[in-house]
Amino acid sequence: MIIYETRPAPAPSIQELCIVSGMAAIMQDMDAAGEAVTPDNLRGRGYTIADITHYGLKAANLARKRSVKTVM
Repeated sequence: MIIYETRPAPAPSIQELCIVSGMAAIMQDMDAAGEAVTPDNLRGRGYTIADITHYGLKAANLARKRSVKTVM
């Protein structure tokens, strides 16, 4: 019988968590100000294309989770 040993996915580094968290906060600010959240606008906020392509989706998901909309 063959037994496969699997490894859990590595935990994200502190650097990755800081970049994703900061980008998510900027995305929330841009959305609250009515500004379109696009890669070009994120570049204007100081992020590189590499950062945007690598961390952008994670940051967008985190920004969505953090956003709270109140309906009255």
